[in-house]
Amino acid sequence: MEGALSHDVFSVVLPTEETYSGAFDYVMDPLDLLQDANNDKYTGYTFDNTSGGSLYFYEFDPTDPKKYKNESRALTVENKSTKDVKLTVKVTASSVDGITMSASNDFNSGADTDTSLYMALVDIASDGTTETPHTFDSAGIAYFTTTLDAIQKGAGGTDPDPYIVQWNPIRDSYEYVWNPASAATNVVDKHSFKLTGKCNPVKTTANAHPSREDWLEALEPGLSPELEIVWTVENPFEVQVTMDNTGLIKITNCDGALWDSFVIADDTGEFPIEGGAGEWTVWDNDPKVEKQFQLSTGWMSYYKGKTATVTVTLTDGTSSSSIVTFPTT
Repeated sequence: MEGALSHDVFSVVLPTEETYSGAFDYVMDPLDLLQDANNDKYTGYTFDNTSGGSLYFYEFDPTDPKKYKNESRALTVENKSTKDVKLTVKVTASSVDGITMSASNDFNSGADTDTSLYMALVDIASDGTTETPHTFDSAGIAYFTTTLDAIQKGAGGTDPDPYIVQWNPIRDSYEYVWNPASAATNVVDKHSFKLTGKCNPVKTTANAHPSREDWLEALEPGLSPELEIVWTVENPFEVQVTMDNTGLIKITNCDGALWDSFVIADDTGEFPIEGGAGEWTVWDNDPKVEKQFQLSTGWMSYYKGKTATVTVTLTDGTSSSSIVTFPTT
């Protein structure tokens, strides 16, 4: 009898250092010095201020390698796995005295008088045109989570399968391997993301933006928010956790015999989820059974309006995380 063969393939194409290096470097210029001085400081570089935001990300472009514009270049993730994959992208902006983060891209129609920045993490759907901005919360966090569909063979009747069975004489076993003949017809789900931003412009006689003196004072220390961006995908055939904004935590692919712990973390620290934090509404050692845990009303009250991340860890070292922003009411 020929041996059994798993058709589970976890294969995700992530941005490489070559594509993301410097992608989120940015220049703040709320006083429009670059434009006023005809960009004499950075000779040879282009600062495209199409949106009028006076905040520039380094735009790596082989045809124009010295270009900055009001949004970063987009990075793309492709799912070539045989199962749907969850993608989470999270950006954290450090706090800087005198500079606040605004959730409004027009600074509340000019009514915002703070020396503030508008920044958003933009997720771009597989169609390449549908863009959804995610602004930073009060803790300086912007994120999104989305699902990338499993790879599919082309719709044509003769289109080849993405993966095929192959005999490996070295390992003395069958393998499920990539089919080069299918590359042109496979349906591969993709998702991209980028950053965009603006500085709150200096007020004129006709509006109420911050004054030039306000910005000079905020800029004097020479500091700007530092950005940390992390993109994460997890093996869909291993333990997976999701948490919604009602505090319901669902765990799949989890062998109860390997259970170790789970924790929840926010900008103030990390806390173990133990007795009193809630209750298991569904528990079974069988990995095929979805386990469910409901956070208590006390914990939900504490996390009201906060962004938090729950992480499950098993004794075999596998883990999974889920991030959510809880409602303010």
